[in-house]
Amino acid sequence: MSPLFSVDFNKGTARIPMIHMLFIVGVLIMFPVTSSYAFPAKQMTARDCKNCHVLTRQEATHLLRGLNVTAKEVKFAPVKGLFEVLAERDGKEGVVFIDFGKQFIMQGVFARVPALVPKASEEQQHVGD
Repeated sequence: MSPLFSVDFNKGTARIPMIHMLFIVGVLIMFPVTSSYAFPAKQMTARDCKNCHVLTRQEATHLLRGLNVTAKEVKFAPVKGLFEVLAERDGKEGVVFIDFGKQFIMQGVFARVPALVPKASEEQQHVGD
C-alpha cells in the first residue's frame, strides 16, 4: 500500500493516491453542511437589542470612573451597537457613548448624513435604571 501523501523531490510535486482522494471526497459528500449558525434564523429588530444588551446607571458609572463622572441616564444610542450615557462631572452634563461590548467609550455628536441634523436623543428608549 502506498503512503497517504507522497512527495517526489526530483519533480517538485506532491501527489495523493487516487483511492485516498476518492475516500476524502466521499466523506465530504456524506457530511454536507446543513445549516449555518453564523446568522440568526429570523431577522432581529432594533427592539431585540434590549433583550441581550443591558447597561445600568451603576454599571455605566463604574465603567466611567476613570473620567470621574457619574451616569445620570442610559439609553440606546441613535447608532446601533452603542449606549448613550448622560453623564455629569462638576455640575456639568455631557453625553458619552459606550459600545455594547463595554470596551470603548467615545464622545461626540451623531448626525444623519443627508440633512446633517443631529439625532434627537428623546426618541431613544431607556435601557436600564
